[in-house]
Amino acid sequence: SPPPRTSIPRMGFVVTGSYDTFRQYRREEYLEIIATSIADELRSLAPDYFLMSLPAGCSDVRFFQWLGFDVMPWFTYFYDLSRPLEEIWETFKASKRNRVRLAEQNGYTLKGGGGMRELYRLMELRAWEVGQPLPLPGAGYLEDLARALPGRFQVYEVCQGENVMGAVMVTMDRDMQMWLGAPKAM
Repeated sequence: SPPPRTSIPRMGFVVTGSYDTFRQYRREEYLEIIATSIADELRSLAPDYFLMSLPAGCSDVRFFQWLGFDVMPWFTYFYDLSRPLEEIWETFKASKRNRVRLAEQNGYTLKGGGGMRELYRLMELRAWEVGQPLPLPGAGYLEDLARALPGRFQVYEVCQGENVMGAVMVTMDRDMQMWLGAPKAM
């Protein structure tokens, strides 16, 4: 799981909503049980390949490392968007604020309402650039997803003039947090 040539973002174990309220030692106890249980199950199944993403907010990978898993850290930042924009802007490092200003000066804009086919094309190109297979069966897969869950997904494109330079698809559901895209540093 998932089936060949498909992708399920953040596929992995699920923690209870109260996990964030646990004291650090309690979180570590749970993570140790989870990691050990997964390792035991994998030993019994003996798969050739295993890939898992940790749930949002769960970033302690030590137990998995100690059990011999290869760990590829990816970083996600969470921002409280209920605060005023100026306050959020000030939390960014000066170098990041400068990059945003430079992008604006070079004519980059962010547009909503982009297409799934363009998103898929950019994802495919980015996967080829980094030498990784794209685990999606095609642009139709994304279009089917959007049709099956109307109003839940939005594609945003970063453009320079008429050229689409990057794109992401984000969920529009407060209970689900994810994005899928083709990021590339400018």
